[in-house]
Formats: sequence, C-alpha cells, structure tokens
Amino acid sequence: MKYVKLALIMLFLLVFSGCSNPFRSVSVGSAGEYDMAMAPMAESFNGYGGETKMMADAISADSAYSPEVDRKLIKNGSLGLHVEDVRDSAKGIQVYADTISATVSDLNITRGENSYSGYLTLRVPAEKFDSSMESLKGMALYIESEYSNTNDVTEAYMDLEMRLESKQKEEERYLNILDTSGTMTEILAATQALSNVQYEIERLKGQIQSYDNQVSYSTISVSLYEDENIATTSEAWSPESTWHNAMSDWVAFLQGSVDFVIYLALFGWPIVLLVIVAWVLIRRRDKKRK
Repeated sequence: MKYVKLALIMLFLLVFSGCSNPFRSVSVGSAGEYDMAMAPMAESFNGYGGETKMMADAISADSAYSPEVDRKLIKNGSLGLHVEDVRDSAKGIQVYADTISATVSDLNITRGENSYSGYLTLRVPAEKFDSSMESLKGMALYIESEYSNTNDVTEAYMDLEMRLESKQKEEERYLNILDTSGTMTEILAATQALSNVQYEIERLKGQIQSYDNQVSYSTISVSLYEDENIATTSEAWSPESTWHNAMSDWVAFLQGSVDFVIYLALFGWPIVLLVIVAWVLIRRRDKKRK
C-alpha cells in the first residue's frame, strides 16, 4: 500500500509538471523559428490594431461634445423672400455679397406672365451666417419661408484625421522598406502597397478639405418673388420701349413694301402684258364698230 501511494504521488507530480507549461514540448530551435515567423504578423498587428485602438481611445477621450474640442459645424439655410422688384433685389444681394466677401452662384431670374421670380445661392463666411440671414430678410417685404440647419461633423472630421495619420505612418514604413535592400518580389510588393496607401492618403485629404470648405463657408439658398400687380404696373407703359417698337414696325413696313415691289417687277410683268394686249384689242374693236 505504501508503494502504491508513492507511485500515485510521483504520477501526479509528473502530470502536473507537464501541464503547467503546454509549450515546453517545443524545442528551442522550433520556438525560435516560431517567434521569427510570427514577428511580421505581430508587427502588422501593432501597426494596425494598435493604431486603431489608439484612434478609438483618442476619439473617446476627446469627444466631439467636449468643450475643449474645436467643433466642426456646417451651417446651411434657405429663404423665400417676397420683394418689390426681383431684379433690383437680386442686384442688391450681389452688392451685399461683395461687402462680406461672399460669392453668388446659380443666379436665375425668370419672367412669368405678369411678374418675375428669381433664385440664387450665396456662399458666405461661416462666422457671418447668422448676420447674413438677418440682412437678407431685411431686404424683403415679408418672408414666405425660412430654414436653417447646423450639422456637427466634429467626430467624423477627427476620425478622418486619425485615419490620415495612420496611413501616413504606414507610408513611412513602406518607404523604409524600399530603402533597404531586398528581393525583387519584396520590392514590387512594397511598391504596390505604397501606391495603395498613397491613394488612400489623397482620398482622405480630399475628404478633409471638403469638410474644411463646408465649415469655413456656409450656403444660403434664396428664392425671390414679387406681386403680379406691381410687375404689371411698372411695365405697363414705357415711352422708350414704345419708341423702339414703333421704329421696328416702321422698318419692317418699309422692308415689306420694297420686297413687294421687287416681287411684282419680277413676277407681275406677264399679267401686265396680258392686260395691255387686252386693252389694245378692245380699242381696235371699238374703232371698227365706229
């Protein structure tokens, strides 16, 4: 019995020492080769997973709702303005845009049966968005519609910046690989990877620049309307317009008269000749009767 207990204790110690480290069965050489094979993957994981975690931690730590963060706000608005004269109001808006370093685009003025309507788009500095809305409303007889919207893109902007920083670091790694000597296969692979990374960098820069433009300049769409009776009264009588219309009609009459004479001279002579012959024959017949 004593020997049985001793055998059980030795068996337990042997099993425990074998299970305490399951990787001890790997030889030193095999373990070294394993570590060397896994090194690139570990480095890749640190490059991507680590940076992704850093990105998430940074965004979480510097939330867009934190007062310390420079918030990225895109402001847009639209106005429907009832004005006395659409054409004069459109000119006035253009003059106002010049005074605040804004730009006017998509200007379109249309004449209906008895009135004009217009549409234009303003790109104003973001810090002057609210004051511009008030100034434009002050040009109207009354406001038919008004809309404004503020879109907070801070988190999306920060995400783009983090992704750009990550891609730029990745670009540096590929450039370092190309600087070191390697096989042709490795150089070609690194070149292709570098090209893909640089494409992503340019795409991210374009998205960031688009956000910067929208944040720096706000868009205001303006629709202009006027009363039909005002337009009819203002254009009911215009001496200058009447004079030009009369002159045009007189010139058209003279042209028509000259054209008639020319056509008559070219195509009317057979009829004139027949009339003359008939008149001569009738005169001769009358003389014979007498």
